[in-house]
Amino acid sequence: TNVSVKRNILRSFMRSGDRDVLLDVARTEPLPELRAVAVQQLAQLGAQEQLSQLYASEKTSDVRKRIIQAMFQRHNPDALVQLLKTETDPDLRRTIVQNLGQMGSPQGAAALQALYASEKEVSVRRAVIDAFANQRNAKVLIELGRNETDTTMQRHILNRLSQIKSPEATDYFMEILGKQ
Repeated sequence: TNVSVKRNILRSFMRSGDRDVLLDVARTEPLPELRAVAVQQLAQLGAQEQLSQLYASEKTSDVRKRIIQAMFQRHNPDALVQLLKTETDPDLRRTIVQNLGQMGSPQGAAALQALYASEKEVSVRRAVIDAFANQRNAKVLIELGRNETDTTMQRHILNRLSQIKSPEATDYFMEILGKQ
């Protein structure tokens, strides 16, 4: 019943490379804290397929975030893109967006652009803008700004774009100034 002892046992399963036992614990352990430890151990073993399967059945947001983080740490943008397509919780969607943004992968960037065009949740759309701003991707931000009809979102794009020193950003600001 001791959580500390159980953690040590889970670490020993990781050291011995026993993915099956760790996956079973991640699926069946009543304590979310220990399920999260099992997820972390699976991630260290590179068990990406098992983590993807586990994500579909996991109900706890914190454990799901650990799975997202594990996919990020193992640089698995394809798995994160798949999660982004099916996840409905806005908080988890933001977490996925942030992780994809930090990866800077082409498939992640394409998925984020597509998401921005279809996403209704403002906080997720802002996270997409922030992800591209953190990548210093002025080109995509300009494209988003040109297609955006919501003035609040346009302002957010312009604000984030103003923090990027690039000829494209300068040209875009001059273009906007010329329109007014």
